[in-house]
Amino acid sequence: EVKSKVKILKSITELPVGVGFGIKDAQSAAQVGAVSDGVVIGSAIVNLIHKSTENSSDPEVTRNEIIGFMGNIRTALDALKN
Repeated sequence: EVKSKVKILKSITELPVGVGFGIKDAQSAAQVGAVSDGVVIGSAIVNLIHKSTENSSDPEVTRNEIIGFMGNIRTALDALKN
């Protein structure tokens, strides 16, 4: 469904089309990245921060979890280029 909606949007604008719904992990980012010009991640990071701060008061732990999460996303999106 996302693919068809992005196709419609691209037919009516020359602007880049980014998608930011349902991006929760590397797999969903790659699926959306394959059909759009951009992937927007919001609530998945907010949820990660929330869970991390519940489990640890050390901001470095949260930082490392975010870096790991985003690293997986970056790897998945970079794989689309190849």
